[in-house]
Amino acid sequence: MMIDETKGAPDTVVTIPLTDPVRGAAVAVDLTALTDKRLTAGEFLGAVEAETMERISAALRVTLDLT
Repeated sequence: MMIDETKGAPDTVVTIPLTDPVRGAAVAVDLTALTDKRLTAGEFLGAVEAETMERISAALRVTLDLT
């Protein structure tokens, strides 16, 4: 997942609007482009609600063709 804070991501099946702990949109992206360096450079900003996590899970299933 990538967090787009520019408000440039449309609300689609693979984007999930967020308001807390950060304002923006979670975007399901190609996970093969992620490296261990990028993953360890992240910063924990807090947890999201269960409903948001369900939408994120669904977006990742679509992106990874696991539906």
